[in-house]
Amino acid sequence: MLRTSLVLVLCSLAPLSCGDDKKMPPAPAGWGFRETYPAATPLDNGTPADQRKLLYHLPEGSELYPTSWFEALIDDTSGLPFKDNLERFGFVPDPDSKYPIGMSEAQGELGIRMIGVNCAACHVGQLHYKGKALRIDGAPNQFAIEGFYASLVASSVATLNDRDKLLAFAKKVILRTTAPGRPDPRLVAALEAYPDLRAVDHAAARGDVEALFLSGSVRRAVALARELARNPGGLDKRTPAADSMSDLTTQVMTLIARLQGVANLSRERPPGTPGGFGRTDAFGIARNILFSDEPRAPTAPINYPHLWGFSRAEWLHWNGNTNSVVERNIGQALGLGAVLDRTTLATTVKLDNLHTLEQLFQGLHAPSWPADVLGPIDATKKARGQTLYMAACASCHDGPYMQSADGHDLYPQYALEDIGTDPNHAVNFDQPVKGRPFFEALGELLTTIKTNASRGFSAADVASWEVGRTPPRWRSPLGGDKKPYPARPLAGVWASPPYLHNGSVPTLSDLLSPPAMRPVKFGIGYREYDPDKVGYRTDTTTANPLVHEYDTTVSGNSNGGHAYGTDLPAEDKAALIEYLKAL
Repeated sequence: MLRTSLVLVLCSLAPLSCGDDKKMPPAPAGWGFRETYPAATPLDNGTPADQRKLLYHLPEGSELYPTSWFEALIDDTSGLPFKDNLERFGFVPDPDSKYPIGMSEAQGELGIRMIGVNCAACHVGQLHYKGKALRIDGAPNQFAIEGFYASLVASSVATLNDRDKLLAFAKKVILRTTAPGRPDPRLVAALEAYPDLRAVDHAAARGDVEALFLSGSVRRAVALARELARNPGGLDKRTPAADSMSDLTTQVMTLIARLQGVANLSRERPPGTPGGFGRTDAFGIARNILFSDEPRAPTAPINYPHLWGFSRAEWLHWNGNTNSVVERNIGQALGLGAVLDRTTLATTVKLDNLHTLEQLFQGLHAPSWPADVLGPIDATKKARGQTLYMAACASCHDGPYMQSADGHDLYPQYALEDIGTDPNHAVNFDQPVKGRPFFEALGELLTTIKTNASRGFSAADVASWEVGRTPPRWRSPLGGDKKPYPARPLAGVWASPPYLHNGSVPTLSDLLSPPAMRPVKFGIGYREYDPDKVGYRTDTTTANPLVHEYDTTVSGNSNGGHAYGTDLPAEDKAALIEYLKAL
């Protein structure tokens, strides 16, 4: 059980902590933004209709926040329910669920219903054009994961440290966690005694965590929770209702413990480059959490890649740093809020559910250009573009490819000095930790976590989930021949803006411009599509102001490199783009 270990991390969460004066990061500015979301038409690119619910909401072990608390929480910046308008963080709405695509709910490790996130939050995209919307499974989404985490923590901390907000919040939670007409008399008494400091002392004397929490004495509640965690039997002796895992006592401890976990996922230590919509520095943040005594600035936020066709590749991620499907998926589950006991390396990651999601994404194929929504493809331009593509692009982005020993494609790879794109993603991953190569330390840790998470499954099943990629390996993107970036196939590239691995180029038209002529700053967050330039619109003439600005002068955000085709005449560029729509 992770129960005790969860509670023992409480003390590092400020301002709820025991004597720790560090402050939590403030809520990001601009999260009141909302673009109008028309009803979406899902493109058919391989997901069986009866499997979409699994793809969109299957829990993979993420336990971010108790459901009853999530339903009651008020957003600190708007004063509105936090659960409303989750599109402001880039979630795609699901008309068939009360939660958006990529949000899960399940019974957590502590017996409490928990909200979580699954991989669809980042890998199911949506495009808008002239009042119509297209939902595309496997496409990169505009999900601002760091903003979602930071806002969730900031709103929670603001609630816990404001007496009036806490009282209103607690009343809502009680109504959701007690039987109708049978409110817990101790909780009612705690609420009624809320302003009475004598009640706080009385609650402490009888070991009543709930009453302390509801009285506003959060620090004392944390201290008592830590004491009780060291002696779990004391819960039964000192708190009458603690034998029920859905009791508010357990929820209080769970909330505070999970806030620390979510805060670690959103906090930049030391400060780095913000990800914003559709990007995150997953490995930079993971490094600082898993090896916290050697922190580095996370300065390499990368774009979520599209997932169709990835099952054919031997090496995964933009920089081809691993061939392990299972360990890769464990890492992303931890980044989405799965709980990890740092002492035992036990985890709430659900390997069987991750395998189910993996199979669904492996069944995807590149989406076809939707001419009925985005307009027809010009056949003459397309034919001219195909000739240009075969001459200028196919050698890197088209097969046939060399094969690995296990039969997967080995995409051609290129040195940083040759391709010229932003180096941070490759260079940062190559930095050693504790005197060892980072890929070795990370791989060893994930292998141990996989061993723990796979208890209850046969060794043959776990091996089969690697889909033939054996043995599982991690490697440095700058090791050996120093060629970090595999050239991925371009099928369906029209549905995966923005471009380059760090999302620094908004449209294909911009990518075919010389780097010096590409946009230096542009807005990100809108989904309105430009079928001529092929990418998201970035202008400010739409109904709502853009909320986040992408600045390519910031470390990790460079839009340089990949200057192929930039010297073509304008009409050839247009023809090449027309062909790329049809791939």
